[in-house]
Amino acid sequence: MKYVAAVAVGALCLVAVGCGKSADKRAEDALKQQGITAKIDSSAGKVEVQTQEGTLSVSGASGKLVDAFPKDVYVYEGAKVMASAVNGPGCAATLQSSDAMDKIAAAYKAKMKENGWKELASSNLGQQVALSYQKDTRTAGITLSSANGVTTIAIGITDTKM
Repeated sequence: MKYVAAVAVGALCLVAVGCGKSADKRAEDALKQQGITAKIDSSAGKVEVQTQEGTLSVSGASGKLVDAFPKDVYVYEGAKVMASAVNGPGCAATLQSSDAMDKIAAAYKAKMKENGWKELASSNLGQQVALSYQKDTRTAGITLSSANGVTTIAIGITDTKM
């Protein structure tokens, strides 16, 4: 699946450049020759890659989360979506906000609990905060890091039943 992820990231780079429908089609055709089915929509900033190993959906340039991102995972209000992806039982998102890291961490602690997630661990290392949660068969890891007045929020969710 690493190869599929690399293909999707490459395709997402094309999407970010906004090459248009004809470039989308050329990229899809090139991947098809390698046995990979891809749907690339540069205008919406979305790439979906299907192989025998599974499906990987990535959204980047659109500023929106992929459709399959879990609705019960809190997404910090006002944060800009930089990228998101779903890969079988797992998904990830990267967000950015100008709010202070401590304020964002407090919001995650409250909202994840409100959404039924149990906090497993929390650590504050000064320039980085790491939070870990569990709900049913899923775990969520949230890492916050701050630099130059911007807080980056990295969210990763895995499902142990898969």
